[in-house]
Amino acid sequence: MSLADDLAPDACLEACTETIERNLVAVSRNLPDVNDSSEELARKYTILGKCLRSIKEYTKEALKAAQIGSDSAAFNLLEAGKHKALDSFSEPDPARQVTLTNGEEGE
Repeated sequence: MSLADDLAPDACLEACTETIERNLVAVSRNLPDVNDSSEELARKYTILGKCLRSIKEYTKEALKAAQIGSDSAAFNLLEAGKHKALDSFSEPDPARQVTLTNGEEGE
């Protein structure tokens, strides 16, 4: 199972967004510089790799949650369009009324 399968779409998107944001901040703080030593560059590239892999995974989960949410919203819109309240129908035309009878028992 994945995060998008376990959480509601809005909760999953919120969690993914927070994680992606936190990793983007870490990426911006650890960008390599020409003046960095070899040890510093090795540390920064390790951090960058970890953060970018995390961003990739959480982006996939966020996309899946967005698709699930979109499908759900579309389904709800279609379902809402199928049903009408009884008061939205006009009064029946007396000329078009049908009477059902049950044999000798009446209407």
